[in-house]
Amino acid sequence: NNCAPLEVLLQAMPPRRQSWPSFAVVALVGASLQYPSFIGARQPPAAESRSASLSRWAKAIEEFHTGDTVKGYVKDVMSTYAFVDVDAERDARIELSELQNGFPPCNIKRILKPSFLLVSRILEVQDGCRIWLTRRSGDLARPPRLRKEDECRDPATLQALPMETWFQGHVGNFLGSGVFVHLEAPTGEKPLVGFLAKDEFAPGFGESVIRGHQVKVRKRCFDPTKGLLLTMRE
Repeated sequence: NNCAPLEVLLQAMPPRRQSWPSFAVVALVGASLQYPSFIGARQPPAAESRSASLSRWAKAIEEFHTGDTVKGYVKDVMSTYAFVDVDAERDARIELSELQNGFPPCNIKRILKPSFLLVSRILEVQDGCRIWLTRRSGDLARPPRLRKEDECRDPATLQALPMETWFQGHVGNFLGSGVFVHLEAPTGEKPLVGFLAKDEFAPGFGESVIRGHQVKVRKRCFDPTKGLLLTMRE
C-alpha cells in the first residue's frame, strides 16, 4: 500500500509545518468533515451588510445610480423580496413585483434561490442607503412606497364600504396570490388598503400590472382575518 497512515504522515511533518494543531490538519484532510471557520471557511454575511473583512472591496452606495445595469448573486429570499449582492456596502433588494413584466407566475421563493445570478437595472437608490433593483423593461418611474402607518386598515371603515360602489386606486405590493391596492379614501384621508386576488383580475390585467398601476375595483367582501377583498369583475 503506497498510502501511509495519517498518524505516520503527521509524525513525519517537519516541526516548522506544525504551526496548526493536529486536529486542524485532520479537519483539512478528512473528506467528510466541513471546514471550520478558523481556517477561512466563508461565513454568510448579515443580510444587508458585508462583513468587515470584505468592506474594503465594496462600493459606496453613492457610486450606484438609477438606470445602471448591475450583476449580482441572490443572498437570501424573503416572502416578497430578495437580497442581492451587487458589490455594494449594503445588499440590494429586488421585489417580487420587479422580477418580470406583468404579474409573476408564482411565489418569489419558487423563482429565486440563493446563489442565482441576476442581471438587473437599478430602480432606485433610496435615501442614499438602500438600492432597489428591477428586471422589468421600460420606464423606471414608480410611486413612493407607503408605510403601514400611512395606510388605513381600520376594520370598521373597511367593513362599512358599499359593495356596489366602484373605487379608483393604484397597485401596491405584490404577493404570489395577488396584489394590494390602495384606494382613494372618500374623506381624503389615508388611503384604504384592500387585496385583489389574481383570480379577480380583469382579462389582460395580469399581463401589464405594475406597482402604481391605476385600477378600478369594488368590494367583494370583508374578512376579519384577511381584511378588505376586492374584485375587478362585474
